[in-house]
Amino acid sequence: MLGRDPIDFDVQPVIQDGVAVAPIRQIIEHTGGVVMWLPSTRTVEATTGSRHIELKIGSRRALVNSESFLMERPAQIRLGRTVVPVRFLQVALDMEAVYDPSHGMVYLYQK
Repeated sequence: MLGRDPIDFDVQPVIQDGVAVAPIRQIIEHTGGVVMWLPSTRTVEATTGSRHIELKIGSRRALVNSESFLMERPAQIRLGRTVVPVRFLQVALDMEAVYDPSHGMVYLYQK
């Protein structure tokens, strides 16, 4: 959910080993961005607003506008979707993120 506008996840956000993870595609597209999957390198590239994000499946390292970030856990594919830590989405999108495990919702708010 971005503010009060819900995001229709086809793969629900969950807690994995104490870390909230969520699909990146629906969140980026919900903000008006575009996500590309590069299967030969198992890389995701996403652009929204002035933010460009690059991450590789199985890696904790991600780039946001060419600046390197270390995620709490590696990007992974779950049920056909790339999921990343919610905390990383917060930094990457410069937003406040809150995960509500009782409803399986991620709330993203403009700072």
